[in-house]
Amino acid sequence: MKLSIAICTYNRVDLLEYAIRSVVNQLDNKDVELLIIDNNSTDDTEILSSRYVNDANVLYFKEESLGLSYARNRAMHESRGIYIAYIDDDAELGDTWVDEALAIIQQYAPDIYGGPYFPLYKSEKPKWYNYDYEIINIEKSGWLTDDNGDGIIGGCNMVFKTSYLISLGGFDPEFGMKGDKLYYGEESAIIDNAIKQNGKVYYSCNLCVHHFVPPFKMTLPYFYERYYQLGVTKYWMEQKDHRVDHFSSHKDALFYLVNELDKMNESYHQIILKIKKNDIQGEFENEIVKNIIQQHIYVLGYLNEKAKHIVPKRNSFWGKVYRMNLETVVVFLGKRFFLRK
Repeated sequence: MKLSIAICTYNRVDLLEYAIRSVVNQLDNKDVELLIIDNNSTDDTEILSSRYVNDANVLYFKEESLGLSYARNRAMHESRGIYIAYIDDDAELGDTWVDEALAIIQQYAPDIYGGPYFPLYKSEKPKWYNYDYEIINIEKSGWLTDDNGDGIIGGCNMVFKTSYLISLGGFDPEFGMKGDKLYYGEESAIIDNAIKQNGKVYYSCNLCVHHFVPPFKMTLPYFYERYYQLGVTKYWMEQKDHRVDHFSSHKDALFYLVNELDKMNESYHQIILKIKKNDIQGEFENEIVKNIIQQHIYVLGYLNEKAKHIVPKRNSFWGKVYRMNLETVVVFLGKRFFLRK
């Protein structure tokens, strides 16, 4: 078996069938199999999957440990393929994806490879929402290095040599989605690590996937939560031992956070000023995303998470005061930016 294609899924039966069909329609090659990894769903995922497992090249497994990394690692261990590919349960393969994937293996034999993904809309897109918010794409195929590989291969369109993925230890369960909770970083951590270790990582412009964008992802609350959580993930990716203190004191942490809040507030007032002068470029929500959320919410999430894990240096009066004020800011940020429940 040359290639296993894994769809790891949790409670998305309404979208899962589109993903399954996009793979099954290309399974005329006996060297390719589909693995459906049910991450302990409570909907009709198992019933839907049973309609397809009659095919010898379609297999179903239930992974009870909740978390995308657990599901992806289960697929890694169940795979019969020399290579294993991962696509999301809300994605659909391009019409020639399997042929392209096999051609890359034949021609380049990479350790890891991937390609672009483009948004797929099944409802009307808000006017302010830019098409490129949900795109990963570069114009040229080629090998990736530390200089040109950051963030190019996305989790919904990535392929690993199975033995190489196992040698890296698989996906870290501390990262990645856990049920409906937004967590990130599991694929970035492993791909970045591979590039740093001079692994053979390839990008193909022709290996295309279409990724569904539901209405809730086209809202400001989702963008707040998404970028805030990306910042939190950055902290944990940098500090695998969960104990490193970036700030020398609670005072320093407090000043950093307040400074970032000031920057965000200034950006907001600049947008308001543009509106008053009728100088806004595009829709108001788009200006918020570009000038506040993408620039500052990410940093706030990162700094906020760092501030939570400061090891007190001394038990002084002012140290206690700064810590109390810092905790007040941390609570405020938590309530302010986790808007979508």
